[in-house]
Amino acid sequence: MARRHTPLGTQLDFFSELGLLPTTEAGADADDVKTPSQPPEATLLQAEEAAAETRSAVVTADVQAHTAPNTESTEPHLAASPHDEDLPWYPEETPDTPALPSPVAALESSQPALVSSEPPPFEPFEPAEEDIFSAAEDLPWEEEMPPLSAPPMMELAAITQLLDDPLPVARPTPPEPPAPPALSPLAEQLAAVAQQCAACTRCGLHKSRTQTVFADGNPQARLMIIGEGPGQNEDETGIPFVGKAGQLLTKMLESVGLNRAEDTYIANIVKCRPPQNRTPTPEEMAACLTHLRAQINLVQPRLIVLAGGTAVKGLLGNIGGITKVRGTWRTWQGIPCMPIFHPSYLLRNESRAVGSPKWETWQDLKAIYARYQALDTAP
Repeated sequence: MARRHTPLGTQLDFFSELGLLPTTEAGADADDVKTPSQPPEATLLQAEEAAAETRSAVVTADVQAHTAPNTESTEPHLAASPHDEDLPWYPEETPDTPALPSPVAALESSQPALVSSEPPPFEPFEPAEEDIFSAAEDLPWEEEMPPLSAPPMMELAAITQLLDDPLPVARPTPPEPPAPPALSPLAEQLAAVAQQCAACTRCGLHKSRTQTVFADGNPQARLMIIGEGPGQNEDETGIPFVGKAGQLLTKMLESVGLNRAEDTYIANIVKCRPPQNRTPTPEEMAACLTHLRAQINLVQPRLIVLAGGTAVKGLLGNIGGITKVRGTWRTWQGIPCMPIFHPSYLLRNESRAVGSPKWETWQDLKAIYARYQALDTAP
């Protein structure tokens, strides 16, 4: 707090009243001023104490003057002060200048009080007649619902199993493969014979074979063709007459109007390939004859074509060479048989002249086909 400065005249009067300053009489000059005698020491102490009390009273009055509220202005920080006379931003109040209103007072006078000392009276809520809650009485969900029952509690073991087991992943079920067509009794019996043939070890040919060559064609055909034995191509594929000789046989049958796959059933005297395509021995043919007879008994052909001298000898026995017996009808257990040249022999004889093997085979094929057609009219 700043200390108020006392005017010099006031101080002189104060010390004069205490008798500490020389006095002059009226009409006397300054040179005639009488100097008072020196006061005693006790008087000086009293004067100092009185001065201290006076200074304390002056300070107290100064503090009260500064701390007292200013009734002339509502804004204390805008009150005039003698130390602010040199400040340019302080407006000098004149009689014509109106006093500035207090912003706090203006705000309080323009707006109602936000906080009231007394709480508002309690008013209970009473819905109107057209209130939505009263209209909801007719809604369907206001119907009486049965009490909810708590779900059954799961055992701890079941919960643990659910947490441990992985979630099942839905995968599309692959379509089941179509069931194989049911075999006829004849096909089942032939399949049984084929299995026995595949496991046969009666002769030495089984040691060098890749697989057995059982049959090809239609088991219900009326014409059966019997060859000598499988070659390399047949040993690899398991199907008789698939090499060059077999391709020629297919063309020979087609030349007279016969379909190999539908009109014929083809087999061989031996079911295993002889080494180096040599001619089977009588022992090898006799060992395999059991399988061939089983095939003939099951298929029951109406005609048999014996292709080559080995086929004739293996089924009919030693009745002569192929050049003598070919083109003549023979019988085996009541079934007509026709010997012809083997297709591989015809591949080595390219001549088509009259009397050549090909020309003679062509004549034999026409005779076979004529007998085959006669089967339709035979009883």
